[in-house]
Amino acid sequence: MYFILSLIFALVMLIAPEGAEARKWRVKPSDLAADYSQIIDQRPGNDVVVIYWIAPETMNAGMQNVETYRSMLREHVIIGVAHGTASQGGRFNFRAPEGLTLQTSDGQSRQPMAKESWPPMVSAFSAVIQNFMTQSLGQLGEGFHWFVFEGKGIESCGKGRFWVSYAGEKYNYDTPIPGCSSGGASK
Repeated sequence: MYFILSLIFALVMLIAPEGAEARKWRVKPSDLAADYSQIIDQRPGNDVVVIYWIAPETMNAGMQNVETYRSMLREHVIIGVAHGTASQGGRFNFRAPEGLTLQTSDGQSRQPMAKESWPPMVSAFSAVIQNFMTQSLGQLGEGFHWFVFEGKGIESCGKGRFWVSYAGEKYNYDTPIPGCSSGGASK
């Protein structure tokens, strides 16, 4: 839910004066993780790219089977991308993202896994997330496309960094991410 509110807020910010921002209240660790894992790139010409890494810590601790989902998200990096252009009437025209890659801190470049090779749990999880996004965010939610990468060597609560390369930009994620316990790695 926090992710949805953040995205709606970000879209409102596209039309609001620069520098306007709200302060969060009663923030949980999963809120901090979700906030960090979203990247909103407002490009020239009303072009917007949203990158969303579903890190293990974005899963609310009170959620049923949370450790099962977190384990899955440690084995597979799931990235959502929405790339659209806002029209004068306020509607977005989304395009299917192409050429997305992930680079690890050791210089390795990873291609997304073919959708037909996703493990069943990853497929089911991404379908639920897509359905939730579409129902709660409407057109913006429909604009998201999901990519799955091998997660080996990427620890959201360990020291490191990785990049998502897309549409001429390298979006970086430094780890540990906000929301991690002080106990170290998420394994």
